[in-house]
Amino acid sequence: MIFFKKKRAAIGMQFNWIFVLIAGGIFLIMITSIIMTQQSASNQEISAKLIQKLNSYFKIEQESNVFREIKTYQTVIDFRCTEEGVSDYRVSGITQQTPVEPIFAPGALSGQTIYLWTMDWKAPFKIMSFSFVSNPKTVFYFYNDSQNEDMVRKVINEFPKNLSRNMSYKVGKNPDNPDVDLGETNYDNYKVIYLNHDVTDTEYPYVEITIENDMDGYGEIFFEEESYFLGKASLYGAIFSEDKESYECNMEKAFKRYKILSNLMLSRTNELKAGYSYSSCADNYYNAVVNLKTINKTTSLGFNELTEESIEELYKAVNSLERANDYLALRGCPVLY
Repeated sequence: MIFFKKKRAAIGMQFNWIFVLIAGGIFLIMITSIIMTQQSASNQEISAKLIQKLNSYFKIEQESNVFREIKTYQTVIDFRCTEEGVSDYRVSGITQQTPVEPIFAPGALSGQTIYLWTMDWKAPFKIMSFSFVSNPKTVFYFYNDSQNEDMVRKVINEFPKNLSRNMSYKVGKNPDNPDVDLGETNYDNYKVIYLNHDVTDTEYPYVEITIENDMDGYGEIFFEEESYFLGKASLYGAIFSEDKESYECNMEKAFKRYKILSNLMLSRTNELKAGYSYSSCADNYYNAVVNLKTINKTTSLGFNELTEESIEELYKAVNSLERANDYLALRGCPVLY
């Protein structure tokens, strides 16, 4: 009898311990869940504040040639701009649409620091501001040879000093350590940029840029497929872009605004031409109208429809329009911009 009482007591103790363990486990799960929920809510709040800050900088009208270093918590920012017209960026599950803002960036940036560089796109008047995004884990390697060294240095010297860039004399080799392949670096994102140099074969991310005249001119861009640039800002847009699709998607946004502004300027120039038809200003207004019609026609087709002939025609129209505006200013006539 005593034996059975002791056995029942032992079983009771076991059940008590099991109950304590189960209850403790449930309590621990509840506490962990609460902590994770609070942490998630806190991250969401921080992410929302970061997006709010970035939005204030990703504007189509902002101060040109400004470099900003933005500090944040350890995070990943995903950028997307597709040929279907989907354009956004995402921070910790929060997505922000960017339907009109040209943001040239790698597909993803991770870390606690974001670099943001802005530059005006002009052709010849200001159209909008471009945003170039990078971070300390992104580097640009410019392939250099004796024939193109001056142009390479020109492009590199425009970079803000905080952005990692270097010249490489050996294709596929790290200029910091020529015995190491480019792929064996501490950078998350890297790209080789070839200026006025044909790429024969490379396994590394690259962009090949053929510059006609100078950086403010125009030229051909090759990301395994052909594209084009017009003006210095779009040249840097190609350098910072993840690929051809994202570059052309952002340039398509820019072309839409270019079309609107050139239309407005064409209407105003026609009015000025009519009002000054018997003055020394008339010829320049007439030339401006012709060039604005060319610009309007090309931008109406869209950036993706550019050809070697149309980009050259557009560049010539831009140059002629700039000269006409300069002549108007010299003669004391109302200028176009």
